[in-house]
Amino acid sequence: MFKVDLKAYRNNSIYFNYFDVLIKQKSNNREVFLNEIGISPSSYRRAKIYDAKISSRLLSILSSHFSVQMIGNNEIDELEGLLNSIYYDFYYRVQDNNRFYLDELVKYEGTILSPIINLFKILIEITECNDIPTELKKSYERYQSILEFENFICDDLYEIRIILDLILEKDNNKPFLDLNFKSGIIYSSYATVLYLKGEYLSSLFLAQKAKKIYEDESNVVRLFTNNLTIFGCYNGLKNFSNTYHLAKNQLRACLALMHSGSNYNNTHIHYMISLYGIGKYGDVLKEIKMPYQTTEACIYLMSLYNTGKDIFDTYKEYISKGVYQNEYLEHLYKYLVNKNKESFQFLQGSRLQPIIKYFISEIK
Repeated sequence: MFKVDLKAYRNNSIYFNYFDVLIKQKSNNREVFLNEIGISPSSYRRAKIYDAKISSRLLSILSSHFSVQMIGNNEIDELEGLLNSIYYDFYYRVQDNNRFYLDELVKYEGTILSPIINLFKILIEITECNDIPTELKKSYERYQSILEFENFICDDLYEIRIILDLILEKDNNKPFLDLNFKSGIIYSSYATVLYLKGEYLSSLFLAQKAKKIYEDESNVVRLFTNNLTIFGCYNGLKNFSNTYHLAKNQLRACLALMHSGSNYNNTHIHYMISLYGIGKYGDVLKEIKMPYQTTEACIYLMSLYNTGKDIFDTYKEYISKGVYQNEYLEHLYKYLVNKNKESFQFLQGSRLQPIIKYFISEIK
């Protein structure tokens, strides 16, 4: 697993990268600005290149001018331990200590390491994310402001940057297929990006790499979540038999370990897709009692249709009980009963999962 290392911040030279940003925000001409506050531009350039004796005096002037608190090596050591704890809990999806971590991070606000502090605040925000579109948007905006300090974020924090890039950036084309990282999250996050783009083979390759890391670390929660991408890839590749066996085993494991939340529910959806894909329509009808997601409702209605059973009563029950996206079910019902072309076109252009659209297209 990745380990936070702040040794780069024990040398003065890196701090000039931080002040470069503040100076640029305040003045278009760095040399004029430096002269105005009593710093020789040539001395500033020398201090940036190597840890010169003069750098401490220059940093003192700059920190005073911008009201930024410098930080000593003892504080850096303490902060390094705190950030490693935050990352460990993020990695293993532990939320119990988040309030304590946020209170501890407050102590470092206003210091020169505030961009690093904000990176780890975003990790905490992500673990607590309930309303994903809204809350990730806030995290994304905060992350964009941190990227102004890109040259201040040392190479030893590169993996944190990649993780946040993959989680927060919508259009991500970073070529990670041939790189080696210690963090399974990098592989699993990028696998999700590729899966959503329909690049199932590449996604599967990265998800399998993540799976190996998670298994070696006994990181069960991340393993279960990563497996969802693997199930989705196999379903996308029409390899329903693989999903059927893998998802069935994960459902049993979730029950044994009392993981009854989103991992179990999403595994169940992939399992239903695989059952339908291999033609076990009767098993679908036994497994789904009252679906609360559109995907399950579509699979159930199509299974009823494929077994020759009347679907009207079930359809009306779903509508009356407010199953999500009633409009999708209305059009699916019209297509199954009347082969309505407008309904078919609506469904194919909708936000239904690609595999559900494929199943609908196979119904003649």
